[in-house]
Amino acid sequence: MTSKMAWSDRGQDIASESSGDLIGRSISLSGDGNTADVSIPYNSGDKFDAGHT
Repeated sequence: MTSKMAWSDRGQDIASESSGDLIGRSISLSGDGNTADVSIPYNSGDKFDAGHT
């Protein structure tokens, strides 16, 4: 028996503000697979290399 699973988009795309932000350097997925946390360690936002998740 073969089981096929597919990913589907939920919500908005995740994007960084610039190529140097290193989006996705660290990614966590909840146990039930419904929530993802994606790091953007060098996103400057309002401060130099402040970072976001």
